[in-house]
Amino acid sequence: MQLLFLRPVSSNLLIIIIKAEEKRQQLISTLKKIMIKSPKNFTPFASELSLMIGKLLTDTCPGVKEDLSNFIIVTCKNIEKDIGSHSRQIVQSLCLNLSHQHNKIRKITINVNNNN
Repeated sequence: MQLLFLRPVSSNLLIIIIKAEEKRQQLISTLKKIMIKSPKNFTPFASELSLMIGKLLTDTCPGVKEDLSNFIIVTCKNIEKDIGSHSRQIVQSLCLNLSHQHNKIRKITINVNNNN
């Protein structure tokens, strides 16, 4: 996420930024698959998972936010008792997304959470 403040001086830097977004989306997709197949593996790490989700929700890429919103829904359905007490960071980040200056981010947050 630190790449946000770098200016693309050459095409190589731009490629790094694109790859970073793709890697974050791949990470979320992989975590979602693991969560569906084996949610008990996440229980001991509910606090860390919540912090990670909260930080990823501040990502500038709308695709990451959309994938992450879907992951939050799957997480809450699978380990609701364990994640609930650690969800403060997630809720704060979702609220920030709802007050985001870009309409697209607000729509993604509302639509994903309403459809599930």
